[in-house]
Amino acid sequence: MDPTKLQTCHSNALAAAARLRLPLRSRVWRGQAGEFTGGGTGSSMDFQDHRAYSPGDDPRHINWQAYARTGNYTMKLFREEVRPVVDLILDASESMFFDEEKAARVAEIFYLIAESSQSAGASLALHAVRGEAPADCEL
Repeated sequence: MDPTKLQTCHSNALAAAARLRLPLRSRVWRGQAGEFTGGGTGSSMDFQDHRAYSPGDDPRHINWQAYARTGNYTMKLFREEVRPVVDLILDASESMFFDEEKAARVAEIFYLIAESSQSAGASLALHAVRGEAPADCEL
């Protein structure tokens, strides 16, 4: 695909990404540390709850003030913060790039997903597949 057509695809995708957003904020996520609230407990600064101490717990999270009052070990629990990952699987077989118009639509969709993921604060993992095996692609 020529660079001018590719630039047009990128511009179209940027315009669409400005109107469309990935609905990431409404879900509870699991993943790497980041800015989204996870489904469990973690090590953020936001306090979530207390629970009884269990052998093997990190002693840095013992609530020593509660221990001084009650004589029981209590653990402080904090909110988990995660960074979701958007997995994009790209069909890199020759049939996807045989027709110039089809290749342009693929490029627009790729750019749209990449821009939307970035603006939503998610990581993008690209998996290019050619047939039944992973493919090497220049993007």
